[in-house]
Amino acid sequence: MHYVVPYLRNHSAHNAPSYRACVQLLSSLSGYQYTRRAWKKEAFDLFMDANFFQMDASCVNHWRAIMDNLMTHDKTTFRDLMTRVAVAQSSSLNLFANRDVELEQRAMLLKRLAFAIFSSEVDQYQKYLPDIQERLVESLRLPQVPTLHSQVFLFFRVLLLRMSPQHLTSLWPTMITELVQVFLLMEQELTADEDISRTSGPSVAGLETTYTGGNGFSTSYNSQRWLNLYLSACKFLDLALALPSENLPQFQMYRWAFIPEASDDSGLEVRRQGTHQREFKPYVVRLAKLLRKRAKKNPEEDSSGRVLNWEPGHLLLTLCAVRSIEQLLPFFHVLSQVFNSKVTSRSIGHSGSPMLYPNSFPNKDIKMENQKAFSSKVRQKIEEMVEKDFLEGVIKT
Repeated sequence: MHYVVPYLRNHSAHNAPSYRACVQLLSSLSGYQYTRRAWKKEAFDLFMDANFFQMDASCVNHWRAIMDNLMTHDKTTFRDLMTRVAVAQSSSLNLFANRDVELEQRAMLLKRLAFAIFSSEVDQYQKYLPDIQERLVESLRLPQVPTLHSQVFLFFRVLLLRMSPQHLTSLWPTMITELVQVFLLMEQELTADEDISRTSGPSVAGLETTYTGGNGFSTSYNSQRWLNLYLSACKFLDLALALPSENLPQFQMYRWAFIPEASDDSGLEVRRQGTHQREFKPYVVRLAKLLRKRAKKNPEEDSSGRVLNWEPGHLLLTLCAVRSIEQLLPFFHVLSQVFNSKVTSRSIGHSGSPMLYPNSFPNKDIKMENQKAFSSKVRQKIEEMVEKDFLEGVIKT
């Protein structure tokens, strides 16, 4: 380990080949339990390093094996990690320290805890779930911390893949509430920008706008941190819709709030008992409408020409980052169309128009089609996408 660790501490691009070779060696070595004392401390220190996730995608599987061997064969290691997260959250922010630094530290620890669980077997850490839920709720109580909340949504996705549905029942209200909160922030931000553009003219339409919601959040969709939060929340919804419905029975009670149901007709006015009422519009329908308006005002940011292919059991969002909120338009647009009983879309073409295949996937058959499509190969693709969201790239030289 004396010769291996220095290469694993170097995350620069020119060291990438040596890093890959050394992490593969450590992965093989960790498979032998009697060698544990030789690499345990060094591996945990590397895991806690601030630059840990700056690596090539080919190295993630090796680190997952290392972390699984590290946590599984020693019960105290995972508890130590849980304790570090708890201590970071319970300690009040130091008046003499940089607040952003401390919040970044909390986000870093939460991300490492999520990766440790992602590296495990299903339900391996189920007994720790009450403590994990407490850590997540504590993180969400801090307002105006998009970096930390982005990691919470990544953690939610990991839990969907690593915990049986019956164990997540108590967590679903929190997950749904936070998802609704982010979509409301997006809607309020887009509405506020639309009002500014209408009253102030085109001269300020492209400027960064800030909106403070009733919950104390202050957002700006031109800020990369908030864009990352929006993308992370969308990826959580994307995963919840991709997984088979029997895997997420609790989510089925809430999905009407996000996507149009078979008979929803996207919130058009209907007559009921002689009175005129307006149906609830799902969030993806409302956001798609606002984003289309904004895309028309900013042609240079228009992402409607980007093609998104929809297949049951597959993820729509493969982006690791977005530079503007308009890049999420194809995602919202296809979701607002694909589950509609009248039209079913496999892709979004140019100008944001859906490429329609009437009765190609009748809505009554979507569930059966989804079950057939969700093979081990499809699940592997989903896990590969989650892996990529942990990565932060390598340090360029």
